[in-house]
Amino acid sequence: MHLRKLMLALVIASAALATENEPAYEKLVTEAVEGYQDPWMPIDRPLKGLVVGVDAAGGGAIEADRRRLDDLSLLTAEHLYHLLTRAGGKVVMTRTGDYRLGEDAADATARADMLRDANCDVCISIRYTNDEKSGPITVSGSEELAGHLQAASNEKMAAAVVVAASKPYACEVRFALPQDDQRPARECWDTYQANARMLYDGVALYAASREDADGKPTDEELPMGHREARRLARAIWPEGNLPAERVDWFCKQFAA
Repeated sequence: MHLRKLMLALVIASAALATENEPAYEKLVTEAVEGYQDPWMPIDRPLKGLVVGVDAAGGGAIEADRRRLDDLSLLTAEHLYHLLTRAGGKVVMTRTGDYRLGEDAADATARADMLRDANCDVCISIRYTNDEKSGPITVSGSEELAGHLQAASNEKMAAAVVVAASKPYACEVRFALPQDDQRPARECWDTYQANARMLYDGVALYAASREDADGKPTDEELPMGHREARRLARAIWPEGNLPAERVDWFCKQFAA
């Protein structure tokens, strides 16, 4: 009952404040609506069939600052999940909430086992820190995959990337938060959305390079680029998946 009274009092106070400062209140709402932009999402399905393991490091922390960093890892992983699935990929998440899979070594083992059992083609582990000494972004793991992440980050964020050789398809990416950014994790939407976009671009570049290595035609080998061909082919086949052979056929039949 007391909680209901408190909530009612807050609603009445908010309404009174809005009425008292109506011009400023309306301006604030108008600016928020006009300034809103939908997050970027892929329009094609270049990752169809690719299995991507996404590991949001941490979870279950007690200390407030560590919990904030772990929450940012999870928010970035969740946004990356939507980008990858929209592009046709299948995503395996090691965690979807504020928890760990075990204590220390047991947690790391459980995450590795989960991704291995899923037969992932690519694995990305996401971690946030307060350490800016090594640069805004550092990557350890696969030299090949990290090279594509570096290309994506240089294009989007001009960030320095440190690479160490490991498995050909796995990387841990560490994002350093500026010391003066003390916003709650969910208010850092610009940060985690931009970082998720960079990771998506890196995975997409890696996937495209593997397709080229498997002997599939590249944009240079086709009469027109794949992106333009997909757009035009989709006009003919508007429903369902768009197999690569249809795009290739379209290129050969309709190229000038």
